[in-house]
Order: sequence, then structure tokens, then C-alpha cells
Amino acid sequence: MNSEDYVREKRALLEEIDKLRKVNHAFRIRASIIANIFLPGIGFLIFGKGYITGILTLIVFVTYNFFFLLPFNWELFPDNFLVLIPGLLIIFFSSIAVGSLED
Repeated sequence: MNSEDYVREKRALLEEIDKLRKVNHAFRIRASIIANIFLPGIGFLIFGKGYITGILTLIVFVTYNFFFLLPFNWELFPDNFLVLIPGLLIIFFSSIAVGSLED
């Protein structure tokens, strides 16, 4: 093999590595968004970026649930779904933030 063959093989190998990096990045984003829907803030930690943002989001979500949803009397207001809106907003916006992360 001469040097031209090596250059062609190297170029093909680098293209394959680039494709695999893109697939890996897309998978990490999808897995992080799905995990973030279940527990906001975990998606940042799984993706590996924005640790402080992930911890703060997790703390905000847990404290909201602890202070507002636990003491809420559901027997008096069974149809009051407005209490759940801030928690859903936390989940929604943190999932958008995880989806916009870059390597």
C-alpha cells in the first residue's frame, strides 16, 4: 500500500468515528431528557454537563414538593390542579435546558 491508500483509509476511519460521535451525543441527550422528565435535575448529571444547574434544579423541585404538595389538603380541594403547574413548569424547562446542552 502506498501513502494515498493510507490517506484514504484514514479519512474513511475518521468519517466513521465522527458518525459514531454524533450517534453517541444524540443518545446521551435522549437518555438525559427521559431521565430528567422523571426527576428534574438528573438529566444534567447523566449528560455530564451543568452539575450545579442539575443540583439546583433538583433542590428546587424537591423543596417545592416538600413545602407545597405534602401539606396541601386534597380533600378540601380535589379539583385544584393549579397547585401542580409550578412542578410541571420545572420539569418542562429543565428538560428543554438538558436538550440544549452541547459537548
